[in-house]
Amino acid sequence: MGLIAETKIDLPLQASRADDAVSGTIAAGEKIVFAATDNLHWVYASSLDGTVSGWFYGDYADYPATIRAGGKTVNADDAFADLMYAD
Repeated sequence: MGLIAETKIDLPLQASRADDAVSGTIAAGEKIVFAATDNLHWVYASSLDGTVSGWFYGDYADYPATIRAGGKTVNADDAFADLMYAD
C-alpha cells in the first residue's frame, strides 16, 4: 500500500488483529503510513518515522468508510486527511 496521510485524531493501534492491547498511538496531526491490509477489514499502519506501528479495524462496505479508534466508530474522512478513494 504505502499511502501516506495525516491523522486528524489520536489513533491507537493494536499490537495484533487478535489482541486489542494498544501498541502505541499516533497523535493527531502526525503523518501515518498505511503499510498493509488483510483485504477485509484490518489495516497495518505506522507513524512516518516508524516508531509507532500496529493494526486498526475498518469497515469499507459503505461510503464513507469507518474505522474503530479507541472504542469508537469514526468516519475515515474525520480520522484522516488526504485519503484517496477508488471507484
